[in-house]
Amino acid sequence: MIRTVKLDVLMPKACEILSKKMRPMHYRQLAEESVASLYPGEEASIGDIAEDLRGKGKRFPGEHYGMRYTGGAAGSYVLMSHWLCNEQVLFQKEKHAVRLLLQQCVDASIETAMRMPYMQNKFASSDITKAARIAKGMIVEQHVKFWFVQNWPMSVIDPDNKNDWTKGCDHDFKLEIPNDKPLLVDVAGVRHDGTFGCVAGKPKTDIHVLAELDFEQNEVVIDGFVSKKNFTHQVPMHKHLPVSAMVFWCNCQLQGVSFDSMRSSKYLPRPTKKAFHGSERLDGRRLD
Repeated sequence: MIRTVKLDVLMPKACEILSKKMRPMHYRQLAEESVASLYPGEEASIGDIAEDLRGKGKRFPGEHYGMRYTGGAAGSYVLMSHWLCNEQVLFQKEKHAVRLLLQQCVDASIETAMRMPYMQNKFASSDITKAARIAKGMIVEQHVKFWFVQNWPMSVIDPDNKNDWTKGCDHDFKLEIPNDKPLLVDVAGVRHDGTFGCVAGKPKTDIHVLAELDFEQNEVVIDGFVSKKNFTHQVPMHKHLPVSAMVFWCNCQLQGVSFDSMRSSKYLPRPTKKAFHGSERLDGRRLD
């Protein structure tokens, strides 16, 4: 029976698992998955190894392994690259591509045909140009929603105007949050000048997903995310939260992980205002 695992073997494997999960993990669960991955099929004294992991987490701050122990009731480990979304990560052009899918394109076509007579033409353009613009936006919206469904299948909720073609809506879908009201999500497409921003009269929601359609590559590209506060007329590039930071935040929210408890941990540094664009931080329920 395996009763102990060397630190230089256990910690890198734990970091690898945290990187794949993209969320904090309780030290015992992390120990179980790390040992199972390192020694598949072998019997192990998980209790001893887990307590060893917890104890070492307090004594070793994690600079050499890239993770930290939160302590407190949460008793979790978190990967520092996820917790501290530093300037280097923020300025990387990290994007995620979703291949165009037949079903999502069909759904977008139906949505366009049914909603077009009731949608405002915000620009001085012909009906054909208007239809093309709406269809493009619907294709992007359907594929972004599909990406969320893939990642959080039990949490995505249809918008309030589902199948009500005459009714407008300030969000494209919602995310069900444990013990809280749903998070409203809007999909914002790229404008003709290549920028993202809030069109006059467009209501703001909790989260705005910035995405664009790439016909040449047959894919929808998710450029990043931005909070309600930073969804201005023209969103600066440095205000985009990278995809990995948003996945980490959503994973925490949807699993009821308290950012407040982690931020009060003496083992974790607090995200600086500089790193999170003034008042914008990945804590609490909202991004602003």
